[in-house]
Amino acid sequence: MKWSLKDRIIFTIAGFLGSAVIFLLGKTVRIKLINFRHHEKIKNSGKRIIYAFWHNTLFFFAFYFRGRKIHTLSSQSKDGEYMVRSLRNLGYRSVRGSSSKGAVKSLVEIKQKLDQGYDVGFTPDGPTGPIYSTKPGIIITARASGQPILPMICDFKRKWVLKSWDKFMIPKPFTKGIILFGEPIFIPKETSKEEFEKYQNVLKERLDYLRERGKEFI
Repeated sequence: MKWSLKDRIIFTIAGFLGSAVIFLLGKTVRIKLINFRHHEKIKNSGKRIIYAFWHNTLFFFAFYFRGRKIHTLSSQSKDGEYMVRSLRNLGYRSVRGSSSKGAVKSLVEIKQKLDQGYDVGFTPDGPTGPIYSTKPGIIITARASGQPILPMICDFKRKWVLKSWDKFMIPKPFTKGIILFGEPIFIPKETSKEEFEKYQNVLKERLDYLRERGKEFI
């Protein structure tokens, strides 16, 4: 995507400010990890991780997993460019594409990153929703790569909830929060396209369960 000089200047400034806000605010949150053993079990097995989390939790996960060269799938829109610039400053790498534009190419590239030894991150309901829905891209990637999907959620005692399609969450300064990990989901190589919807529902149910369960710890 070609941007004008004015656009590039705005993106650079916005990316710096965005990453600074994420970092400085994230540093104040007192976070508790729950069921982190699921994460460590995958790491100890030598597998790569396909992180799966709802779009509205992107803010804090961007802070927590910073500096690990995780690759994310980002929209080719201007809004996507703002996010890409912020994430890049926090040590992420982005593959550009979406469920409607450049989807096949971006999923092939994401799979290549897993093959090269990188972890990747997916928001199954992003970039445009509907909220708490799952698209097939993450299932396709997990089947093709043989790597597990790790569902996870985060929540906070005090937070701002924006009036956006995803009810985007931003933790308030010095609040307490949790990250709750679920059991990994493996997609068999022999899974047919007709079975994708079944695993999409499995992932949605797992994430919804974690979201409800997480309220017990807040």
